[in-house]
Order: sequence, then structure tokens, then C-alpha cells
Amino acid sequence: MKSIGRKVSGALNKVTGGSSSRSRGGSSSRHTPEPTPSPSTMDYEEEQEQHDGVQAEAMEIDENDAPNLNLRDDHERQGYAILKNQSFAHTRAFGPELLAKTGMDEDFANVWQAIGWDNFVPIEEYGSRLLTIQFLCTLREVENGVYFRLFRKEYFLPWKTFASHLDFNKRWPISLEQACHDFNRHEFWGQILGQVVYGKFAPRCNDIQNPTLHLMHKWLAITLFPRDNVRPVRNGELIILYAIVNKIKVSSAMALVKQWLTIL
Repeated sequence: MKSIGRKVSGALNKVTGGSSSRSRGGSSSRHTPEPTPSPSTMDYEEEQEQHDGVQAEAMEIDENDAPNLNLRDDHERQGYAILKNQSFAHTRAFGPELLAKTGMDEDFANVWQAIGWDNFVPIEEYGSRLLTIQFLCTLREVENGVYFRLFRKEYFLPWKTFASHLDFNKRWPISLEQACHDFNRHEFWGQILGQVVYGKFAPRCNDIQNPTLHLMHKWLAITLFPRDNVRPVRNGELIILYAIVNKIKVSSAMALVKQWLTIL
């Protein structure tokens, strides 16, 4: 949670454009879709905390926050109790001088172009603490898209529309698995290691031999899917590395939503 604030806030700015008018074709005062389960594309379980024990008194909304939040049920208020005292820090990133000195600035630019992320990175937006809390507490992955509330209005955005608000190209697949349907976990990790991989294995960043892919995974783990321990290579991150190597255009919008949903 230490570094997710800026990333989520940046997403909020892109989704809303600073006002509710940015949600073209998606707002509704009546539509409240029910969440539907969907298979996870990222293996977050090992780091996800259990928050079921939040006390009822801790779920009370602070007086200063209450006029700006629109929380409707215990699930949303529990999310607020988890988030309200968190520190919303800026997302960590590699300094441009470091990238230039190592020649990675050109490599990264080539990577963004290869997978179609030219408009998505770098992320420079600043955001609002209360908007971030409102967004995270009400965010739901529903059939064919996402549902959330902002400015006391309800929004349903189809996946393609939501992805475009994050500055991903609408033409790119929003599912990593869909975009990289030929991905073979054992085979690709074996290519990275330079040896054949058998049975169960736990990919680690330090085992990545190619310096661009090594640094790219660090970027994914500290910027796109931030966490304290950046050494494990999650399955979704491995798929993104596969997309980079094979120059496959892909959107990570669905993977980002799954990341945000694990915060609560």
C-alpha cells in the first residue's frame, strides 16, 4: 500500500478527466451491476492480507471525510477503515538520469513501442486521497467491465472503454492470457534461464539474465504492480515479459483492476 496511491490516483484522473463528464456513455443513476467472479490472472494470494477482523467502530467515517464519500454498505465501509490511515505515497520509479547513463532509456522506449504502451507511460498524474478511497472502496469487476462510484455518481465502463481511459489502445486485448495465448510458462522461463525447466518452480527476478528484461521486471514490480518484495516474478508479469520479447500488443487494464482489488 505504500506506493499504490499515486498509481491509483493517476488512474482516477485518467478515468474521470478531473470531472464526471469524462465518463462518456458510462454514467447512470440507476444501474448497479452485481459483481461476478472471474479467474485471476495474477498470483497475489501470497501477499494478500486478511482484513475480516476490522472492528465496527473503526468503520465509522471520519467527520472531515463524510461529506465527500458515498459508501453504502459494510464492505465499502470496511474498505474505508483499511484505507483511511494509510500513507498515499508517490509511486517509486527509476530516475531518468539513471536510465540515460545505463542506456536503458532507449531500451525502455523500444519496449513501450513494442507492446503498445507509448501513451500509458510514464505516469505523471497527481491525484486526490478521497477520490482514490472512493474509487477503491466501490470498485467491482463485473460482467464485461468495471463498476465504481465517484462524485456520488455510478459508473459502468466496458473493459475497452476503461482501458482507453488508462491510455491503452482500444484495439489491444485487455486480457494478458488472451493476447499471449501461445505463452508457455515452463518454456519461456527456460529461455530466460538458458536451461530446461521441469516441474514446479518459483521465478525470481535475479535469475533473469537479460539486463533489459531484468530491469523491466523491476519496473513492473515497483510501478505497475507495487509491493514491498519485488524479487518474485508473478505469472502476469512473466506474461508481460513474454509480450515484450515477442512484441505483442497488450493492455494491462484487467490486471491492474485485479491488483487494486487485492488492496482491500
